[in-house]
Amino acid sequence: MAKLPIKLLPLLGIALLLTAIGFFMMRSGGEDPEELISEEVSPAEDFSSKNFEAIQLDPDKGVTWELKAEEAGGSLKEGIGRFKKFRIKLHAEDGLDFDLEGNSGEINRIKDEIIFSGDLKGKTSNGYMVYTEQLLLNDKEGTIKSDDTVTFVGPFFTMTGKGLFMDLNKETLELLKDINSTIDIESLNL
Repeated sequence: MAKLPIKLLPLLGIALLLTAIGFFMMRSGGEDPEELISEEVSPAEDFSSKNFEAIQLDPDKGVTWELKAEEAGGSLKEGIGRFKKFRIKLHAEDGLDFDLEGNSGEINRIKDEIIFSGDLKGKTSNGYMVYTEQLLLNDKEGTIKSDDTVTFVGPFFTMTGKGLFMDLNKETLELLKDINSTIDIESLNL
């Protein structure tokens, strides 16, 4: 058996490594790794998950958001996802941020909508609170709507009305009808 000088061992190791890489590349047929991954995860499959997290960071698609839920499931093929016990942070590029938590929701990626429902509690980045049972986020437009009773709480007032329209980009919030207001005079510090 021939003896190799110790100085050549690293070169021999590199040559063996390159040979192994070449062998596996030839064996895979030169397929793109992304194509292999997409074949393994068929879009027709349903999914379910505990401690689910989803992020939409593309401002060209409208409002960016980060969703965390205790559990989630849905169909990738249909573009529908459902989640329970959630918390979501919405961010409009030059507008309001809005944090919301509640019992359940449904994402429809085809319509760019998310429906939130069940004991909803929201807070705007400028400190106002919103309470209701159901909200609809149009992801692309950056708008939030509701036909349910909504309570809006500020630093010295509480407003309750039926229906809501909120534009995160324009930083506006409207209660639509049957509005009752309560002003806390002591908080005004006149």
